Amino acid sequence: MKRFFRQTLFVGVLTLLTSVVLPSWSVVTAQGATTDEAAPIAGSLTVTGSLVGLGPDAGAGAVVQLAAQPPVSETSKLIPGQHMPWRLIGSAVASGNGSYALSVPSAASALISDANPGGVVNLDLFAVTSASSGMYGFSVRLGGAGGLTMVGSARSAVAASQVSFAANIRLSPHAASAQIRSWLANYRPDTPQFVCYPPVLLQTFAPHWAALGETGITAKASAYGVAQQFTYENGQSSSLGIGVSTPSGYSASGTYAISAGGVTPFPSEGGDSGWRYKSAFIYGEYDNGCKVWVQPYTYAGGSQLDTEAIPSANYCLSYLAHTSPGFNSNTAVTFSLGITIPEVGFTATAQTGWDHSASITYTTGAQNHDICGQAYYPDASYPAPSPQRIVMGLH
Repeated sequence: MKRFFRQTLFVGVLTLLTSVVLPSWSVVTAQGATTDEAAPIAGSLTVTGSLVGLGPDAGAGAVVQLAAQPPVSETSKLIPGQHMPWRLIGSAVASGNGSYALSVPSAASALISDANPGGVVNLDLFAVTSASSGMYGFSVRLGGAGGLTMVGSARSAVAASQVSFAANIRLSPHAASAQIRSWLANYRPDTPQFVCYPPVLLQTFAPHWAALGETGITAKASAYGVAQQFTYENGQSSSLGIGVSTPSGYSASGTYAISAGGVTPFPSEGGDSGWRYKSAFIYGEYDNGCKVWVQPYTYAGGSQLDTEAIPSANYCLSYLAHTSPGFNSNTAVTFSLGITIPEVGFTATAQTGWDHSASITYTTGAQNHDICGQAYYPDASYPAPSPQRIVMGLH
């Protein structure tokens, strides 16, 4: 299929407001106040998994630590050579078979100071031995009534006041420095301290395009007045992949939630066409002495529109003529080739969820039309399955 794109790009200093697309609970502001002062912040977090990649015994006795990153409004001000002020939230020692379990009884309270506007906190798991290390990133959202829940594709079915998350951490060979070996040797579970240095920002890269969403109107639905529109506005969050350095290159290991700092405009398009909508993000490279990795540094902006094949979608419902149904109640598809950082040869996933700040809208024109979800019905709300791609018209 012939492909083309339109693009504009702007890069500036932006104030980032991070939000997510989960149930509309009261949320924590950057100052830690909630919009519902009577509701407790009591959510607990349990993280379990195994240390994999180097054999069943390689992870035995590894120190596994959970760290909270500061809000994006702070990390996006770092310049190369400066350290990120992270905080230790939980710690554990892996068993003889490399499994671990880490619990933070009052995680929501402990994470208030790390929350972005909208309540999102980005967390990092590190597993460290004297000869190997691994990392995995994920995000949680704080809320007044429920306490805590997971972000994006990491959502948990457990009640929000008690969230469990499973993450296997892939180890790769890494010779620890003398200082880190000393910290490991003196580690005490009853008084845990970091066994890695505070992360230092090594460099930032050029802006690169990330996939945000797709729309499509099939030839059968094409008629006068039909249209498709994608919206991505201030505060909308996208989960972008983290890349961890290994001897064989950068490897995907979790996600980082970052959001738009302004309204990103996309044009309305007509029928018999499919479109992929993109905006630009800047990645940074970090090193904490245990691991080197890349993650989103800031939202850059800009808009790009690529033609895209319209997928087959068979979970259909009919919508009346002269209406403009919008869809904003679930997560979008996760794009496996969501954003590429060519400077380090890493391609990351990208996922944006729908809410009032990110949605797709179809205009039916002068006649009724089917609107169809690829994996489930188009307006299904979480925890129902995500429809993933939503198109107008049967194939």
